[in-house]
Amino acid sequence: MLEKLKKFCGDARYNKHIGTPWSIGEFTYATNGFILVRVPRLPEVPERENVVNIQAVLGENPEPTEGYVGSPGIGGLQIPECPKCKGIESNPEGCEECEGSGVVTFENDFHDYECTCQSCDGDGKHGRCLKCNGTGYLINSEDALIEIAGSWFKKINILNLTREFGHLEIAPPCPAGKASWVRFRGGHALTMPVIRANGA
Repeated sequence: MLEKLKKFCGDARYNKHIGTPWSIGEFTYATNGFILVRVPRLPEVPERENVVNIQAVLGENPEPTEGYVGSPGIGGLQIPECPKCKGIESNPEGCEECEGSGVVTFENDFHDYECTCQSCDGDGKHGRCLKCNGTGYLINSEDALIEIAGSWFKKINILNLTREFGHLEIAPPCPAGKASWVRFRGGHALTMPVIRANGA
């Protein structure tokens, strides 16, 4: 179970607090900032301070007792392939954002600014497709969303949970606009729905 939880931890380079699972009371948690996974406490995972205010998260997202809807299996969570790179990393002409210079220029009414290109770290070359961020799939496209229990979710989040924990049941957000509870054999998760424009 610990190896599964590690897949839902955040990048420690940007937030050291969520880079590894932690325990509080009778549960062990992991989060990447979009999904929070909770399982019965694993004895090998210690308690740590200053990670996530679990009491506040649970207070804002009360766990419903009904309304859960089964999620489709992996076959129903297909994500469109990136038409540009089809998942193949290549860089024949350098970084697209800075056009190979390693520098991005911004201007406003008062000043011009130059800063290091964040896409290639100033190298001028880029090993991953900017359209799909090197995933090979259009994870942020409309076709990569799915409606479950009256809310829209990124398929990639539901797919990752399904791969690790099997069949999922998802409840509508309670109250509306908050995170949705997901339950699976051996634990629970909270995941944020996608807010879509009216009529979308």
